[in-house]
Amino acid sequence: MKQLILILSLLFSFSLVFSDPIEDMTREEAEKLTKYLKENPYIVDYCDCCDNNPGGDRYSATLILVNSTEIIPCSYAPERFSVKIDGIVVCSGYIDRAGKFENVEFQGYVYDNEFGGQTLATLNYHFAYSKNKVVRLGQAISVPVDAAYDCNPLKTFPSANSAGSYVKQYKKFLKKNQSP
Repeated sequence: MKQLILILSLLFSFSLVFSDPIEDMTREEAEKLTKYLKENPYIVDYCDCCDNNPGGDRYSATLILVNSTEIIPCSYAPERFSVKIDGIVVCSGYIDRAGKFENVEFQGYVYDNEFGGQTLATLNYHFAYSKNKVVRLGQAISVPVDAAYDCNPLKTFPSANSAGSYVKQYKKFLKKNQSP
């Protein structure tokens, strides 16, 4: 009986350690992600399952322009890898349940959302825009993301008018990713 309790406790502890956010991946997945981000440098940092919503119906979100990436060993699983990102915050604000950005503030500062001292791409809480569709980064590179993370997934990317001084570059990105 003691062994069963010990095993169940260890399994539960292990699931807590790896439940949120998902930043560990295979070397192949990390390479695929760095290539994807080079071709599609705009992502939205949006935690749809987090408790950072200021009024219950809005969630904070940040549009990021990824300037560079680096594959590094995962801090808690040496056989796995993470993708460090360096980027600029284009704008931030709130997203309502319909997916509309509001209270947008133009930024232009360095993106810093540290996990263990590194700013890492997450497969579940960073969203990409491709072929007129918003998907989690994991889905963008064909890595399954647990359905438990679909609390209130991002539905749209911010409009080009939200991009401040990055508007020209961002418009090109949006146009490139719209379906013909």
